[in-house]
Amino acid sequence: MTDHDALKRAIENLSDKQHVVSEDARRAKDNGFRHDVPHLARTNVLLSEVNKSSRYLMGVFQQSEFDSLFLFLARPFQLFMMQFMVGVIRGLGLLFGILLFFILILDVCQTYLPDTFFIQLYDFIRLLKK
Repeated sequence: MTDHDALKRAIENLSDKQHVVSEDARRAKDNGFRHDVPHLARTNVLLSEVNKSSRYLMGVFQQSEFDSLFLFLARPFQLFMMQFMVGVIRGLGLLFGILLFFILILDVCQTYLPDTFFIQLYDFIRLLKK
């Protein structure tokens, strides 16, 4: 008879779902679910803030093209070649600027200084060396 009684209790528990539902859940059901619980309101506010922040970060990442940086990092040889080419172009720009500056200085010197100035300057420097 004990097996019969245990089976009967198991069927009653199964129909009442007593073994599935915890005591805290039954107590909450008896008290009723309240929407004005302060921690739920705070949780909703925090979730909305997280959603706003994630949308903001998503916009920032899209504008900064952060994903293209990771594509470069995934291909280091391409990153190296790109940096090398940027360095070469910068160097050529610097060289072009210096040449332009010296051409301008020489043109000003030729226009405003007498033709014998550099000859006299060379002679003066040679005398200083002696």
